[in-house]
Amino acid sequence: MQDVGERVVAALGEPGARELLEVLERSDAERAALIGRLHVRDDAAWLAELLMDLEDDVGEIARLVLVDALRRTVDG
Repeated sequence: MQDVGERVVAALGEPGARELLEVLERSDAERAALIGRLHVRDDAAWLAELLMDLEDDVGEIARLVLVDALRRTVDG
């Protein structure tokens, strides 16, 4: 089975995966501000919803697992 980090890189490309990793590693306040900016945009509200799902207690665990997987994949 393909690692989630590899799947994200396959879907977004390495530059997109690195950008996602950078967003996921931001502070809580910075992520909240980004989510707010995305939420008001019609073309990005779906992404805001997805990022919000990673902010609750269970989502936080998923976010940390994704960060680890992306680090291993993009940083080698």
